[in-house]
Amino acid sequence: MLDSRGRRVPPGFAGEICLSGPRLADGYWRSPAATAKAFRAAPRQPGGRRYHTGDRGWWRPDGVLEFLGRADAQVKVRGNRIEIGDVEAALAALPGVEAVAVVPVGNGVVTEALVAYVSGPAAEDVHAVRERVRDTLPAPMVPATIVGLAAMPLTVNGKADRGELGVRAAADLRCGPFLPVPGAAPADPAEAPGTGTGTDGSRPDLPDLPDLLDLVDDVRAVFAGVLNVDSVGTDEDFFAAGGDSLLALGLVMELAERLDVYVEVDDFFATPTPAGVCKMVRTSREGA
Repeated sequence: MLDSRGRRVPPGFAGEICLSGPRLADGYWRSPAATAKAFRAAPRQPGGRRYHTGDRGWWRPDGVLEFLGRADAQVKVRGNRIEIGDVEAALAALPGVEAVAVVPVGNGVVTEALVAYVSGPAAEDVHAVRERVRDTLPAPMVPATIVGLAAMPLTVNGKADRGELGVRAAADLRCGPFLPVPGAAPADPAEAPGTGTGTDGSRPDLPDLPDLLDLVDDVRAVFAGVLNVDSVGTDEDFFAAGGDSLLALGLVMELAERLDVYVEVDDFFATPTPAGVCKMVRTSREGA
């Protein structure tokens, strides 16, 4: 059991499961690059070589080696360590989801967000998929963008082609939190997070905030600026969109400085959306 620097990990601590011995395989069949990555020199080990499995595990107190999952399936998004498999399992359990793949998007050093791809009947209403998964997952684990696919791209082995999805994930992330299957009927405007205006001048996304129309757009702009995104929906969760506790503190200060809007940090954590902030403002005004 080794850590990221190749040092032995004591019992009770997680590390990468590695194998060595005189009967260790020579490498992967006709794949020198994969062989060089996984089979490494280890002069002090039997056979002089060591195989890095890419699996995480730990030695339990009873001497049993317990498998903890794939090392490459764990990412850290804005300080939160996330098992991609857990996110995929939560999405796969939703009605109408037939296949799912979650892809991390980052700059090669830091993972910035997760993009989820789903296929099946639910892919036609990814807004509903995101709302349902928010009920089962902590905010940091909710994908920033959910994309509906007519069919999941597969490898020759019949598994989701994460390589193909990874190529498009960054562009999909920039398009916003909801990307339904092309040709699908648009979501009910009363449920969608947009800001369209009705024929009577009303705002379908703000049915209970008619007196705060101007303020909510200003608050959305502050949210977007702090998160460094183009736009944020009225009911979009700050943390699900990529925020963390430090950014939340910055947001609270920005709201006070730019809009003269004062909210308690604890209150914001309870309802971290533009609509939630506006409702706090209304409550404060009514109590003044």
